[in-house]
Amino acid sequence: MAQAERAHQLVRVYGRDEGLKRAADEIVDPKLVDIVRRFYEADSSDAGISYAGFCILNLPRRRRDGDLSSWERTLHRPDFSCSLSVEPGKLMVEGQNRTFGVPFGSAARILLIYMQREALLNRSRQIELGSSMYGWLKHVGFHVGGSDYRRVRDQLLRIAACSLRFTWGEKNAKGDTLTAFKKDTIVESGVLVMTERGDQRQYPIWQDHIVLSNSFYEEIVRRPVPVDLAAIAALNQSPFALDVYCWLAYRLHVLERETLCAWGSLKEQFGPDYSRARQFREAFREAIEAALCAYPGARVTIDDRGVTLHPSPAPVRDMSLGRRTSLKAIEGAIPF
Repeated sequence: MAQAERAHQLVRVYGRDEGLKRAADEIVDPKLVDIVRRFYEADSSDAGISYAGFCILNLPRRRRDGDLSSWERTLHRPDFSCSLSVEPGKLMVEGQNRTFGVPFGSAARILLIYMQREALLNRSRQIELGSSMYGWLKHVGFHVGGSDYRRVRDQLLRIAACSLRFTWGEKNAKGDTLTAFKKDTIVESGVLVMTERGDQRQYPIWQDHIVLSNSFYEEIVRRPVPVDLAAIAALNQSPFALDVYCWLAYRLHVLERETLCAWGSLKEQFGPDYSRARQFREAFREAIEAALCAYPGARVTIDDRGVTLHPSPAPVRDMSLGRRTSLKAIEGAIPF
């Protein structure tokens, strides 16, 4: 039995506190016990939203050496291929244009989940970054002060400035290769208070508001993937685990039969920066074990061939978000 599965079983049998104590005694890796603990302590039935494309193609997980250069991630399948390109952009800061690099890390991912959730919940492209965002970030484990504040602010500005392009290709009935693309910004417009405050360069970000681009908003409405905010809180320090969790949330509950994802295809999707296959496997095993700690209903097996996904319940039991939005079906999503 996998460590994550064993920890959840102990909690179900003995209750949260006693189950976690027994898990700490029985499970080797204390990091996994801590994720399970944070998952149950969050105790949230609330849902976030991730666009299906971001569940497949991910932003950088850390700051890159060429921070101001573009980012591209590409996947190839026998009958389908797709890519995500993200270009840095500029915003005016105190009268001067400043270039902001490509968004990266956990903060960027969690900010995007917030923006997408608010857009879908309110059926509006305009997102207020006020007290509701402050409370929401605290709910998912950010202190929103000091280093967390600066990290969130930096990623918000990167998201506001950047442009992105999803490109996909497939073959038609005649066997012709087709390519389609969509180039746009995430944020179309907005008002961001750019005044620096004090030596710590603190910005009053809670006065800000942004407007998502129309095409990005339409994609969120068409292809939303519900994620459990308790899971996001539990995994908020690991962008790799967040990526794997969102991928599982996207794939597992729509499967009709078990599906093998070979190590080679997983490396192309999640680890092209790893030079050695063995190094990637170790990192991916660690990330998926963490993700499974935050997704108790997931049924996944791992062996020398790769990762086998089994039909599983959705990560969010109540697949509705507010009174106006139903997420019972995810139609037209990217087909792999």
